[in-house]
Amino acid sequence: MRIYVEQWRPGPAWLELDAEQRTTFVKTVGPDLQEVLDRGAELVALGPADPATAYSGKPQYFAVWRFPDLDLVQLFERRIEGAGWYEYFDQINLGGEIVDLDVLLAQLVAA
Repeated sequence: MRIYVEQWRPGPAWLELDAEQRTTFVKTVGPDLQEVLDRGAELVALGPADPATAYSGKPQYFAVWRFPDLDLVQLFERRIEGAGWYEYFDQINLGGEIVDLDVLLAQLVAA
């Protein structure tokens, strides 16, 4: 099982679009997102970032996904990139395999 966290904010190209153009773009991304959901991805949470969160950086929005395997993560990444998402949003992604706390602490000690 894998977790995938997206953090993004609108970039200059997005801000130049009018509401109709933004709506058209969002509608083109919808089927790609539905495809990965239908294949077993789970959208755990999404929303606007709280700027009062300590060490939060500059992202304005977040999404947290759970994927059953790396193949589906990679399909998701291809679909989002292919849709042109990164042309409009400044984004940082973080993902990895879910491990128990003891495993993670041991990895930190070994690092």
